[in-house]
Parts: sequence; structure tokens; C-alpha cells
Amino acid sequence: MEFAKLQKMTTITVTLKLFAAYQEAYQVPEMQIELPADATVASVRDRLITEHPELAKWRDLTRFGVNLQFVEPETPLKNGDEVVLIPPVSGDDDRSPSCQHAPARRDARSRVSTPKIPRSPSKCDSISDMIN
Repeated sequence: MEFAKLQKMTTITVTLKLFAAYQEAYQVPEMQIELPADATVASVRDRLITEHPELAKWRDLTRFGVNLQFVEPETPLKNGDEVVLIPPVSGDDDRSPSCQHAPARRDARSRVSTPKIPRSPSKCDSISDMIN
């Protein structure tokens, strides 16, 4: 089997949505990255920290999402997944721990700027609830 085909079988490509400190470090809102086929969400975070050591302070504070759902760091990734790493940021009123729901525009993919994320995103049903 030729090397290029073998490599494709052992790697996956995911779309990475960047917010807050991650977006500032990379200067883009979104990018695609290639990972080993057994990659987890935490391995994405670790790779970004390796490439941009200034992100290390967010290692234990970052929340994770895959395909618009909150996930745990050890969640395995599949080819084509959309991954979001969410460091803590505050909105207009960072005393409010609740999720800000907006009935209009429910598609998180249309948003490219830094979202207003509550301190406790676990109260949101999904990532799209949190960033709309």
C-alpha cells in the first residue's frame, strides 16, 4: 500500500473553532488540523499549547465541545468532527452564571467572533445555546 494512503488511514482531520485566548494566539477563528486516528479532545488542547506555550495557563480551565455538544477531555475524535476549546471569558455581566439564550440565530457555525460565555457553561444545553 502506498505511504499516502496508509497515512490517511492513520490520521483524521478535524475543524477547530478558536475562541478567546486560542483565537488570539492563532489569529484565525477557525482552522483544520490533522491528528493521529486515536486523538482525543485533550490531545488537541495539548498540541495547541505545545505550539503556543502562552496558552498553558488555560490548560485546566478549558472546556471542550465536539459537534456543538459539551464533552469530556478524553472524548475520542472522528474524522470530520468540529472541535471547540472554550477558555474562560466573561460577557457583559460576568456575575451571571446562567446561559444567555437567544431565540434567533441558533447556528454556532455562523459566529466567528469571540462569544460571550457564562462562567458556568455547564448550565447550557449545548454550545450553540452558549454562544448565541
